[in-house]
Parts: sequence; structure tokens; C-alpha cells
Amino acid sequence: GLNDGTANTAHTAFFDHGNNRVPATITYELNTSVNTLGYDITEIQSVAGWSGVNETHGNQTFELFVSVVGDASFSSLGSFSNEPYVLDTAGGDTSTRITLTDDSGLIASGVDEIRFVYSQNTFSGFSGVLLREIDIEGVATVPEPSSMALATLGGLAIMSRRRRK
Repeated sequence: GLNDGTANTAHTAFFDHGNNRVPATITYELNTSVNTLGYDITEIQSVAGWSGVNETHGNQTFELFVSVVGDASFSSLGSFSNEPYVLDTAGGDTSTRITLTDDSGLIASGVDEIRFVYSQNTFSGFSGVLLREIDIEGVATVPEPSSMALATLGGLAIMSRRRRK
């Protein structure tokens, strides 16, 4: 797991090409037991890097996928990369952040799972990626007003029919 940006701990995730751990897939299953319509995702951040290791460990490239309630398949929202470090010298204190938002304020709606697939970074033969933190911001999906109105009218029609009998 990843833990609140704390580096150099057991909570930092390291994926490297040399040990065949990239591409690395991380899937987060969101709790829909209460929020049965899923979640509206408004922002996603990925932070990579670690002090005192090869600089290119701060680079990151991933593809982002989401799954929505009622559909087990995943849809790609795109590939994202931040690879400013080209030297693989030891002792570098480097990190990168990728922040995803949308002008509409909504990245995806009705989400029940989010998947990241991290790939080998461009500038190193051995280095993979050291993930420090992944933040996913959002709120519970609420039904559209038109859906609520239709459900209310349907309920009223059923109640009206019962009273006539």
C-alpha cells in the first residue's frame, strides 16, 4: 500500500523492469455497499520518487482505466507521463506528480473500480517507478433529477392504482 506521501517506508511501492514487475497493475475497488451508484471522480494524483536512489525512479508513466457500476469491463481514460529525469545517477532526490482533472469538474461518474497500469519509464534500462502516493478525490454519485422525478411519478402511479381498488 501507499501511505500519505511518506517515503522510505514499507508503504512505498517499487516496480522495476529488472525484476519483471512492470508493467505493474494496481486496481482499487471502491466500496459501493452504501453508495450503490458508485462515485463521481473529480481529481486523481500520482506521486513518484524517493530520496537517495536513482533519479529516474522519480519518472512515471501509466494508463488509467475505470469500471462503472453494473459493467465489469474497464474503459481507458488515457495514458499519462511525467519523465523529466534523464540521468540514472544514484543519490538523486527526485519526484514527480501527475494531477488529473477535467474542465467539467468530473473525470468519470458511477465508478466502482479504478485501475492504474504503470509501465517502464523511457530513460532507464533498469529503473522502474517508486510510487509514493495515489490520491483519488470524488463524491458519491447521486441520481439525476430527471431519474428521481420519473421514479417518484412511478411510485405515485402505483399508490394511486392501489387506492382505486
